Amino acid sequence: MSPQVVGGAGVQMREKMDEVYFKYKLIDSNQDWNARLFYADNQCPQLSKPSMYAQVHNDDWNAEPSTEECMQVPELLRRIAELKKAGLTAERVAFSFLKA
Repeated sequence: MSPQVVGGAGVQMREKMDEVYFKYKLIDSNQDWNARLFYADNQCPQLSKPSMYAQVHNDDWNAEPSTEECMQVPELLRRIAELKKAGLTAERVAFSFLKA
């Protein structure tokens, strides 16, 4: 099985579910976003050049979860609650994606 090249990933938080999931403030507007940008010089080692591979669509990305996957939800929510009690925040979850 060969690896598939993707162009990026997104994280979507469910609104009004912060009691169950992590607290995360959604941006209502993107106005004046450029005022919050910062620029950094290239550091060594520099990022590699963007891949010229086209994104490969996977139908599973938009598929509804299976019955088996839905049955895992209560256990996953229990684990999330434990991590929240231990101090894990939405920012730390997002940071873990950046480190990977």
